Amino acid sequence: MITSNYFSNKTFLILGMGKTGLSISRSLSKSKANIIYWDDDPKVRKQITQTKFKKFFNTSKVWNTIDYVVPSPGIGIIGKSQHKLINIAKKNNKRIISELDLFQVAISKNDKINKNNIKIIAVTGTNGKSTIVTLINHLLKSNGIKTSLIGNIGNSIFSSKLIRNGILIIEVSSYQLETSKIFSPNIAVISNLSSDHLSRHKNMRNYFNQKSKIFKNLTNDDTAILNCNHDLIKSKASKLLKNKKSNTISLNFEKRKSQFYSSKKKLIITSKLRKIKHSNPHLNGEHNEENIQLTYQVLSSLQLKNLSIKKALNSYIGLNHRQELIFDNNKTMIINDSKATNIESMVRAIKNYKNIYLICGGVLKDKNLNMLLPYVNKLKKVYITGVDKNLFINFFSKTNKIFASSNLNEIITKCYKDIDLKKHSTILFCPGAASFDQYKNFEERGKKFKKLITRKFV
Repeated sequence: MITSNYFSNKTFLILGMGKTGLSISRSLSKSKANIIYWDDDPKVRKQITQTKFKKFFNTSKVWNTIDYVVPSPGIGIIGKSQHKLINIAKKNNKRIISELDLFQVAISKNDKINKNNIKIIAVTGTNGKSTIVTLINHLLKSNGIKTSLIGNIGNSIFSSKLIRNGILIIEVSSYQLETSKIFSPNIAVISNLSSDHLSRHKNMRNYFNQKSKIFKNLTNDDTAILNCNHDLIKSKASKLLKNKKSNTISLNFEKRKSQFYSSKKKLIITSKLRKIKHSNPHLNGEHNEENIQLTYQVLSSLQLKNLSIKKALNSYIGLNHRQELIFDNNKTMIINDSKATNIESMVRAIKNYKNIYLICGGVLKDKNLNMLLPYVNKLKKVYITGVDKNLFINFFSKTNKIFASSNLNEIITKCYKDIDLKKHSTILFCPGAASFDQYKNFEERGKKFKKLITRKFV
């Protein structure tokens, strides 16, 4: 658990008592801070009453005791989505501090940590960030380097193990960055950009503006690494290269080139992007080539000596629900890609396979499905489910055979009957949409798919 004596005797109002809010509360309490909490869900509030944390009451007396307000990432802080207590906190001139900024304070004002021996790597982006952070963590650990993997994957930030020296690797979301002002990693990565979370951010520029806050506080000794798959990222990379405030690595996979600005040598170097060879089936596909390149750039920026990268790459085991191979014989391959929650991630998956029986559907984040048009000829049949199934039906019925049902078991049964066993076929569970219409999250959706598939194939 990450703690700091700096928080002792200070009073924090925690808004939202889910996984993040609880971990922050417990950490601050262990740091001898005073905790006041609020959650809009009365069931959650009832559960919290069994702890020593105090429930918030909206009175002047209570506001006068509060030093900081910490909103959980799901709490809106700006515009129409702004939570009513954020508005009241601003009127009371209370400092609103994000989870990331609180973490920055905890690290920088911690007498147990040698600041010179700690490095922070932060990765954000729409797709691939979980693979990148776990790959960085695996490669460093395989080379005997002490690490702690925290953030949106594994343990939440404040419930993570505190290391006194080594490398902290954080997966960061746009929601976390939205309220961030002082968060300052040593290496900041944006993996890519595509339509996501627009119900909150409203448009792509707003969404990217939140993502790009990851670069806001970089210094000359720090490094920015960008995958320029989108015009907004290309524009940001150009600004960083021109501003010369930090080391900047710009990767263009379409043109197979990279640009690197060295703050020490004060020059820009352009070079050809060479493929990094490996023999790991968990890292196949164009998307994983990008993930590997970004990981390699991170490791290069750390300037560590005698790293064994190829051997470590080959021993990496892929993450669940991310183009996860769950069955393969000479006739049928089955892929669980439940983490594919947007159309661009669906495109990335379809590119990697042949004779595809695609299972998709859920809550669409981006209703423009036209980016799928170049790849519909790879699909033998499309099986559609979920709340937005009519949008998928309208699109795929023009080019492919389809079957639609609200029952995933019925879809898998139908798919099982349809497979042409004369050819090597791929059943690709790749929703291309969020899971919240039928499942708690993409993990629950993926586990359900694997359970149903096991009954038919294994």
